[in-house]
Amino acid sequence: MAEIRINVLDPADGAGLDRCYAIYREAILKSEQRPEAEFKALFARADYRFVVARLDEEIVGVAVSWAPAQADFWLFEYAAVVPEARGMQIGSHLLRKRCERLTGFGLVDSISCISCPIRTGTGRCVRSWSAVLLPARRVASG
Repeated sequence: MAEIRINVLDPADGAGLDRCYAIYREAILKSEQRPEAEFKALFARADYRFVVARLDEEIVGVAVSWAPAQADFWLFEYAAVVPEARGMQIGSHLLRKRCERLTGFGLVDSISCISCPIRTGTGRCVRSWSAVLLPARRVASG
């Protein structure tokens, strides 16, 4: 059985970032997408985190979150999974890992709310919420 691993995308993994963009481009509605250069520029920002799901060694899912400095919230902005890995709870694993990593931002006690996409009879997503605002309490680091 294939092993699913969830971890932060390594800053030196350019090929991994390319794979994340390809998954994002395929899964997120075009009207909701950022241009490729803008999406990839988020990876270099300190207030963004990219968490990936790997099935064996292949990246099959990505979650992108934004937590601005000194804010009492974080945004689970995007999550995308390749079609062949859907139904394996990878999105849930990505969200759970992202919540675990909030301590890096000094945020705790998150309240999560997830919206479901609206799909046609063929399974094609016609509208989805790509952003979920999650209030949190900031704690002092030290």
